[in-house]
Amino acid sequence: MPLSDSVKNLTGNDEATQQKRIEALAGLNVLFLAMPGLPGMSASLLEKNKMLVETGCNIYGVFTSKEEKLYSFLQEGESKLFPKELFADLGGDDIYVQAKNVRKAAEESGVTFDAVFSPYENMMTVVGAVAEEMNLPGNPVAAYTTARHKHNAREALRKAGIATPASALVKSPDDVPAAVAAVGFPMIVKPIAGAGSQGVYIARNEKEVELTVVKLIQEITGNAFLSYNPGLGGVDIVCEEYLEGDETDVDFLLTPGGNNEVVYTRICDDGPTVPPYFVENRENAPSNLPEDAQKQLKEYGEKVLRAFGFTIGCFHVECMWTKRGPRLIEVNPRMGGGPVPQFHQDVYGCDMYMNFFLALCNIPINPPVPEEPLCTLVSYWIATPTTGTLNSLSFLDAIKAHPNCISASANFQAGASLKGVDRSIPDVIGAFMLKFSAEEKQSGVEEAERLGLSLEFDITPAEAPRRASRRMSLLEPQDLEEVTH
Repeated sequence: MPLSDSVKNLTGNDEATQQKRIEALAGLNVLFLAMPGLPGMSASLLEKNKMLVETGCNIYGVFTSKEEKLYSFLQEGESKLFPKELFADLGGDDIYVQAKNVRKAAEESGVTFDAVFSPYENMMTVVGAVAEEMNLPGNPVAAYTTARHKHNAREALRKAGIATPASALVKSPDDVPAAVAAVGFPMIVKPIAGAGSQGVYIARNEKEVELTVVKLIQEITGNAFLSYNPGLGGVDIVCEEYLEGDETDVDFLLTPGGNNEVVYTRICDDGPTVPPYFVENRENAPSNLPEDAQKQLKEYGEKVLRAFGFTIGCFHVECMWTKRGPRLIEVNPRMGGGPVPQFHQDVYGCDMYMNFFLALCNIPINPPVPEEPLCTLVSYWIATPTTGTLNSLSFLDAIKAHPNCISASANFQAGASLKGVDRSIPDVIGAFMLKFSAEEKQSGVEEAERLGLSLEFDITPAEAPRRASRRMSLLEPQDLEEVTH
């Protein structure tokens, strides 16, 4: 249904106006694109989607078939998430075929739809194609495909005159020499598309690059998450300049209407990665970077979004603050994952998911937020120190006893076999979050790191494996270092 002038004029940043925006969702018909191959949905995302349904918006879950695990998880049983559902083939790489499939299912339902939405990184290109095919609110398809293709993203920034790391596209090991010449060492080697730092490695010489490329091609083809990238094609790899500095998440909300202004942007810090495998172990908000650095990061992030062609929605822009200024790691055209939503909600007072949904429903957004941070949150992921068998979860006791602990959990049960940092890319054995006052943003980070490093683990070390002959391989799999760029 067309939005009334009264809804289009809901541009204030007060609580009463925000409530009116949410009330404007009632009666809208929205397509929610599910991602094929997912086994379920996290508890936090499930709760956020329940809140969307409770607004009175008619949300239609779009699934490939009833055989999908995600369909069974969400729609079968006593309570189903979406009261209504449609079925359209979302498989394959051609986003325009997928969009036509969705349009056909929508037309057969007899419903006139007002918007299309998905929270999933891999579905963003399909969201753009469906919006284009059905004349719904959204961003250009090219914006999504540029952001999701890490090499094309670099090329777009170079064309726009925006600083970006050196990069090269690799389709096979034959392309490695040219990539080495273009990028130099050390370099990051990773899939052209992905999320959550899956399949990201560092290489320090040409042989490591060659072996990593072979390994990545195998990983991508054997990983449903990495291989499902509609509209991007193939199993291409990008080699890019290794960045040194402070890693940050710069999150944005762009409103429909007017000049598509940035109505909200805040920064969360990512902690330094842990050698030798460069595993990320900490994130915090508010940022501890100097105000001038934060200002430059926000300005840079907006330039990146505009260069890609984005106009409305929610964006998670990962940047490195280097000695030369901001440099892009990647753009996720959706809400950030992990602790990021909670950071924005509790620290900055902004519901990113609700505003993301409102924007793609073409409802103006301008979240009411306090001028200053409300508190400090520090999230800490615990890398397994020793390869072996986990005998107990006793390490959680010290965490839960900490006066600032608001959550603590283990990712494994007693008896599990774990990979430790002593031999390979480690398993994340658990995580915790600490809460402090806003004034304790620096000391809170230091305390979380102290607690994380002080933990003791009840692990029986595994026997050292026999190493294969060096005549068979110049580089063992455990020598390939996975990083979080």
